[in-house]
Amino acid sequence: MLFYIRNIFLSLIFLSSHSTIAQVDNNINYFTADLIGSKVWLSFQLKTGAICNGISVERRVYGSVYQVIGSIDGVCGAEDYPQTFNLEDSSPVKNQRVFYRLILNGLGVSQDLELFIPDLNDRTYTLALEPNTQQLALYFSNFERTNVSVQFYSASGGHYHSIETDENFVLLPDFIESNALCFFSVFDDFKVLRVHGKIFIP
Repeated sequence: MLFYIRNIFLSLIFLSSHSTIAQVDNNINYFTADLIGSKVWLSFQLKTGAICNGISVERRVYGSVYQVIGSIDGVCGAEDYPQTFNLEDSSPVKNQRVFYRLILNGLGVSQDLELFIPDLNDRTYTLALEPNTQQLALYFSNFERTNVSVQFYSASGGHYHSIETDENFVLLPDFIESNALCFFSVFDDFKVLRVHGKIFIP
């Protein structure tokens, strides 16, 4: 189900676990997607003078066709100010590359937004491609967005690398060998172990 809030002139800032931004076009100042917990918040702003007769929000997974998941009826946009819309996708598709786009009736189609939404279930980590870079990433539980340190170790116990982040993923360092087993630990600011495990680097 998709919920929306319209006529908000100051864009809202959310603390998100992961976000992505689409390229702007002639009618939109920005179009963003933020993963917050298990939900996706979509936010976009129509440019001043960009007026359309309703907006459809579409979603698809990689290799499939777009489907409408929500709509905003009536006249959208204004002649003398930009208009911002914030929408919530409360049941996004998980563990797949997900794409969103906007159909601005009478104006055209927005750029695509791509997002990967990990479904950890009872696990605390998983490996997947990060959509913005298409690099292999380690996703782990950090929905509250605390600062963590991710430590990588070789199978023999040697220390590879440390990465500091407040996201729920890190890109795997390039110098980790392919076809190798790698161990990792995630510590918070108080040096408390949050997540640890082993991964096979293909």
